[in-house]
Amino acid sequence: MVDSKDIKIRKATLNDIDKIEVLLQELIGDPLNDRRRFYNDAFSSEDYVGLVAEKEGNIIGFVDLWGFPDPGHGAVLGVIMNFIVSKEHRKMGIGAAFWRKR
Repeated sequence: MVDSKDIKIRKATLNDIDKIEVLLQELIGDPLNDRRRFYNDAFSSEDYVGLVAEKEGNIIGFVDLWGFPDPGHGAVLGVIMNFIVSKEHRKMGIGAAFWRKR
């Protein structure tokens, strides 16, 4: 397990795109031609949230979700779109660190 003090969870920014892209290639494979445009669209939406996990200044994890109003409950719900931790940092508690952040 990683000591949670070693992991920083923060909101992702457009400056993180290249590092996030490396993680997404592990998850999805080859990059899409228009992925940079997709990032710009997502990050400009108030309904989108992206978080990164950093260890010693390196991005080692990424999770993003879209929020939407649920008319049944009257609350905002979120759908996780991507959740990735770098191969060398898996099974070390990084995923749990994202959820402790909320």
